[in-house]
Order: sequence, then structure tokens, then C-alpha cells
Amino acid sequence: EPAILELQTMMLESMGATAVGVRTGAEAIAALRRESFDLIVSDLRMPGEISGQELYRWVERNRPECAARMLFVTGDTARESTRQFLERSGRRHLTKPFSVNEYAEALRETLAALPPAA
Repeated sequence: EPAILELQTMMLESMGATAVGVRTGAEAIAALRRESFDLIVSDLRMPGEISGQELYRWVERNRPECAARMLFVTGDTARESTRQFLERSGRRHLTKPFSVNEYAEALRETLAALPPAA
């Protein structure tokens, strides 16, 4: 959702991060092929053919060092398949709608759980 993407980009930048916003899973994969990121925030539902789940599977196969750096946002926790995916992935997630404080805390928790850089 363009408004959610813009809001998250603004929130990240207000926290001092350099944010790269993309609209689709294909754009996310292209960005991940070009560079590394400290954190990847992905919706589970995105326009185009690549969902957040498919993006995560791509990351696991092609950039496994980034898999632990993923944080999911979703408005779809009622669906059993979504709950199962989130449980299997072990990744932190936020349910929409969320507050700025909840978002910031999820970012901090995700980053804090990462192993120290070598």
C-alpha cells in the first residue's frame, strides 16, 4: 500500500535510518541483488507476483545472511496459512494497524536479536 510504504519510510528516516522503499517483491529482490541492508521490513501482501512469503523464501535461498534481518507487517493474521508461515519463519511481525511506538520497538527488537557483526 503506497500510504503504508510512505509512512514506514518516513518513520525510519525520522529514526535516523536511510530507508529504501520498494513497492513490489520483484523490486525488493532487485534491491537485495544490488546491496545489503541492516533490516528488511516487508509486508506479507504486496502488489505483483511475489508475496512477502515468497520474498522471504528467496532471501533464505539467495541471501541467507539476511533472513534474520526480516520484519514482517501484515493485516492478515486471521488466515491460518499466514499464522503458520509466521510461526515457521520465526521472524518478528507487526499486525496492522500499529503505532509508531510499536513499529520502533519491533525494529529495535529485530536488530537487537541479530548476532554481532564479525
